[in-house]
Amino acid sequence: MKWKGVYAIATSLIWNAQSLNILSRDHFIRSSLLGAVGITVFPANRSTAAAQVTLPQVTLPLLFLPKGGCLALSVVLDDAFRYYAIVDTGSPFLTAPSDALDYSKDASRQFPMSNEQYGETVGGMQWRRSHVVRAGSAGGLSVSNMVLGVSPANVIDDTGGIFCGLMVQDDARPTVLQQLGYSSFALDYRAQQLLLSQDELLHGNDLSTSLPIFDLTPFGPNLHHFAVSCQQVTLQTSKGVIRLDNLKRPVVVVLDSGLTGCIFSDSWLEDLPVRLDDIEGARLQVGSTILTSHPEHWRLSCYRFPWFVSEEHHPHIIAAGATFLNGMKLTVDSRTKRLLLQ
Repeated sequence: MKWKGVYAIATSLIWNAQSLNILSRDHFIRSSLLGAVGITVFPANRSTAAAQVTLPQVTLPLLFLPKGGCLALSVVLDDAFRYYAIVDTGSPFLTAPSDALDYSKDASRQFPMSNEQYGETVGGMQWRRSHVVRAGSAGGLSVSNMVLGVSPANVIDDTGGIFCGLMVQDDARPTVLQQLGYSSFALDYRAQQLLLSQDELLHGNDLSTSLPIFDLTPFGPNLHHFAVSCQQVTLQTSKGVIRLDNLKRPVVVVLDSGLTGCIFSDSWLEDLPVRLDDIEGARLQVGSTILTSHPEHWRLSCYRFPWFVSEEHHPHIIAAGATFLNGMKLTVDSRTKRLLLQ
């Protein structure tokens, strides 16, 4: 089940970098025009992930929106419709605005409409198929019949709802990476690019300093998020710095590039010594890495995650978004089931 507390962007116009830098995610999506445009079809050396072939690594350029803290990928449907999608390590699917209905085919016989939750908003997602192209190194990417979701109006109004998900596995529908034929990636905020690979990305010292991906599947169905155990949580509050010790549950951090700020599961309400409104930032220790929130993207929410079979028996969850990830490089190696934060 998908959840999100973010704004996304989607546009058919080629915005210049100066224009993008002054727009928040919310402003950007609400001011965008969606429709067909003339494009250049990018050359690609593959058409479907179904063919069992060795694929070269591919590097995709991304667009950074400073005020929202997100990285966005330009996507072209049916060689005619271009829009931008937030690169999202917290979801598995490619989603698109309603205009994509004119550039895709109905896939509901195989994948019926499903209720998807983004943030605290639930809406019916229509599942479609379309030819998808994206430029990059090694000839770019081209998938002739990709499954994607068209987001409902209420989800777009409340959260933006346009994402390119990087979660590798989903138990109900094919993920973006499965359809592209890749299993590992490196999302680099500094270089503003996304590297996709079939091969292991962690070797030598990087492997030794990487973290095991925490397995959330014992706590609920279809939970394949990129999560890591958290050894220490320190809060910056209006009353000073508070180190949280003797917590009633272990803490797990979910790394979510589609999120601007931070979300605490409602289980935290049993352990927080201050009001949510008093929390002005956080520092998270995951292995030997310290994730420190940046104030320009600090937004804190707390609500019940629709993930767990038992509300009494699951860890505290912190969904860590751009406020922690900006300026970093996140490498996820699905073969070793480890990730690295640099």
